[in-house]
Amino acid sequence: MEEKIKMSMLCEIYGKLLTDKQYEILNDYYNNDFSLSEIAENNGITRQAVKYVLNKSNSKLLEYEEKMLFLNKIIN
Repeated sequence: MEEKIKMSMLCEIYGKLLTDKQYEILNDYYNNDFSLSEIAENNGITRQAVKYVLNKSNSKLLEYEEKMLFLNKIIN
């Protein structure tokens, strides 16, 4: 499965376990197809901060999936 699609699905499944800001940034990046620059401008932060939030949030989503396996159950 393509990585962007996988992360978009994980965001839909586990997104509410993240902070509102983390969820908003992930949703903008994966579902609304905003660039890092667009997200940074919309949130008044740097591109580096956006990248940091994405990396941290992606790690959390993957950790949740590793423990709960909801996506695995859906696709199998």
